[in-house]
Amino acid sequence: MPDREFLRGLPSYAGYKDDFGETVFSWSDGRSWIDLSPDMKRRARISFQGLFLVALAALLILWFSVSFIYRMSTEADAGKVALSMLPSLIIVAACSAILLVSYFGAWGKFVRWGFRHNFIRGRDAADRHFNRKFKEEIDRADSNKLIECAIDVTGEYVILKVYGQIYPFLRSAVSLTISKQYDMLHLVFTIDGKEFVYPKNLPKNLFVCLNKAFGGKVTVEKNEEKRGKFNFAREIPFIIVALGIVAVSVLAIVAHYLWIPQLPPIIGVFFLLMSGLVFCNIFSDIPLVSEVGIPFVFSVVLLVMPPMAYVWIETELMKNEITFLHVLTHCTPFAAGFGFFFVLGFYTFSFAISKAVDFVRFGR
Repeated sequence: MPDREFLRGLPSYAGYKDDFGETVFSWSDGRSWIDLSPDMKRRARISFQGLFLVALAALLILWFSVSFIYRMSTEADAGKVALSMLPSLIIVAACSAILLVSYFGAWGKFVRWGFRHNFIRGRDAADRHFNRKFKEEIDRADSNKLIECAIDVTGEYVILKVYGQIYPFLRSAVSLTISKQYDMLHLVFTIDGKEFVYPKNLPKNLFVCLNKAFGGKVTVEKNEEKRGKFNFAREIPFIIVALGIVAVSVLAIVAHYLWIPQLPPIIGVFFLLMSGLVFCNIFSDIPLVSEVGIPFVFSVVLLVMPPMAYVWIETELMKNEITFLHVLTHCTPFAAGFGFFFVLGFYTFSFAISKAVDFVRFGR
């Protein structure tokens, strides 16, 4: 355990305050990856992203209401209309619940409730393994709450929490040295000229966030140990599989236009876009790919696939002509579900762009 008795005697020690200001970086071993700090929850509710989620939920409910009222007033069989719109109601309710839980930052409580009541199990061995690891992560975070180690950075302060004890300092007196050790970051704070080795290592994907939070007061030490390099030869079989998916996807698209018009081109487009995620997984050891590539490719999938699928179902299967009035007055299950994911695509794309900007500015 590092010596920390001297910390309270440093000149920049700020003492306890009710409010240290707006948080720009926050990490805690008493939170799992799905949890948000109390300050993050408060900020999310008044942020553009939070208001976007609430507005999207309101638009979904309004869309369903307009569609329901229109169809009830224009179609003769009211009972049939109500029954036909029940699936849409379920989808809109589920999507709205997801958005509101996200807005309030309550996924941590929701998941814990699900585990506590045995609602989260898994359909197969892979799902059960993931859920078991997920629960272990949540249990580990909960067990650390009384001896929590945390780092919070605000506009004026750096607040270090070490095994439950809080040490706030003026941000102007704090600098940070980071050394990368495999998948973790080793931190040494320099406060008023005194070094303090932080007792916990942080995940390597927080490097950009730390560098951004501390601005120009970060020093990165090169690790003298040989870092593991990307082994291209080891990944060749997976690359061949990914290229095979690309080839089959292109062939499926071409087949629709040349040989088999009954084959929906959307199938080929779907697998072609998903191959991007396969490539990202193969090259995920490269920080740019894991930090920027994955959210960017995922956003492209959401922006392209839902509208294509909706148009194909409406025009090819339902034989409907798509107009603005038709979409507005027919909140079908496909329209509601695909519309939800399509709009989330813009949300994910903006997140990917912000990550790209941060990586360019603070990634080194």
